[in-house]
Amino acid sequence: MHTKLVRTALIGAVLAIGVPTALTVATSVAGAHTSKPAKLPNNPVAGFENSTPASSAAGSTTMVVPSAGCTSLSSGIAGGVVLWDSATPPLSSINQAPAGAVLQIQCSKGSLLEYVSATAGLASFRFPVLPGDSVSLSVSQRAGTATATAADTTNGSTESASSAAPGTALLEVMGAMSASNTLPTIAGGQLAFSSSSFDGTALDVGAVPLNMAKKGTTVLTTSAASAGAFTITQP
Repeated sequence: MHTKLVRTALIGAVLAIGVPTALTVATSVAGAHTSKPAKLPNNPVAGFENSTPASSAAGSTTMVVPSAGCTSLSSGIAGGVVLWDSATPPLSSINQAPAGAVLQIQCSKGSLLEYVSATAGLASFRFPVLPGDSVSLSVSQRAGTATATAADTTNGSTESASSAAPGTALLEVMGAMSASNTLPTIAGGQLAFSSSSFDGTALDVGAVPLNMAKKGTTVLTTSAASAGAFTITQP
């Protein structure tokens, strides 16, 4: 285990949870009351949230590392699961969360980097991955202790970190997060998630998906969940 007592900003991923994916505004045309779509609000999250976590909050998911490409010098997507200590998190870096474990797909100076990174309180770790690897990610907060665990089941790498939680988990988020104005290009156009759960209960039909929007345009869409599986698609 390689644990550093440093809070790391996971590519500066930010959350605006609970933002609707579409709005309508009423207009009056020649006396008729009609409606038209309004500009989509920015929402840097695609996936699912749970605003009523258990006292022992936990989230887990499994992802397949995709092949990806860079269309700009700097961009990124963080896919995974995060616990937040606020029901309405500020637009701030993910390192303010009690715990988070994500797959990073990052473009730095036009070069692609793919790796797993995680934070649990003041502890953190990261390790590299390759396209095609299967990666399991989990976080929990119990009795004031935050824990993050990640395993690359393809190459056998496993890391875990834990420390005192900086706050109480009030919101669980799973899916893709990004503060970048542009995103890396995902080969095949999809991020695949499986074995996904909040507090031990698999995500299933009925969970409300969130779509990611940038500058008024939807950039990632989330499918319905079924038995813990869902996909996030890049148009």
